[in-house]
Amino acid sequence: MKTEKISLSQLTILTAIFTFGTSILVIASILAMQVDQDAWIASIVGMSFNMLLIFLYIGLIKFFPGLTLTQMIEAITGKTISFLYVCYFFVLTVYLIRLVGSFIVSAIFPETPIFVIYLTFTLVVAIAVRYGLETFSRAAELFAPFIVVFFLFIFITLLPQTDSRMIQPFFEAGFKPIMSAGFQIAAIQEHICLLMLIPSVTRSKRVPKALLLGTLIGSIIIVFVTTISMLVLGPEITARNLFPALCWPRK
Repeated sequence: MKTEKISLSQLTILTAIFTFGTSILVIASILAMQVDQDAWIASIVGMSFNMLLIFLYIGLIKFFPGLTLTQMIEAITGKTISFLYVCYFFVLTVYLIRLVGSFIVSAIFPETPIFVIYLTFTLVVAIAVRYGLETFSRAAELFAPFIVVFFLFIFITLLPQTDSRMIQPFFEAGFKPIMSAGFQIAAIQEHICLLMLIPSVTRSKRVPKALLLGTLIGSIIIVFVTTISMLVLGPEITARNLFPALCWPRK
């Protein structure tokens, strides 16, 4: 069986997209509910935790060179725990399809039955699996510039609507709640899934740099989206809406 290979740049892009992914839809709301206007600070804390976790995963990569996540787990604890992680991937996929489906119905197709959206995205996932990692990675590399342009466009158009008073005073929620909220959002990033890709990466010695750079880029985007939500909508509106980005155009 032919082993699929991806480049370091593709791994960086996949890591960045995986980092912000669906998180940018809900993280601002989750943080605003917990720490109000300090959500942007909590997002920075959470992304800092993310970087620390990446260092942990890099340690695993160096300790188990050439192995995927499930193979690492099997080597440490046996096949049972490894199988449970495979089940976890399926559960995570179902959750993400549900989250994206809910967003699409709320934002674009409110009259469309939600099961149609779920089915559509399930087919997209199935097609991606069918064509393989190389094709999926090339597609991510192709669309990456458009993602950058999209976020730049959002920043430019929303900049006149920002109000720095929305995030003042700083640290009003207190140090402990901010740290707790940051840790919680770091815990839902699931970067450990990226360890399934490592054996497929060319120039494996530079994998740590690609993982760190991709996580940093994705983390900056999350902080950016959270901060924009705070500056444009304020903590109250952000906390009340599961998908705060839907409220941006109304401003």
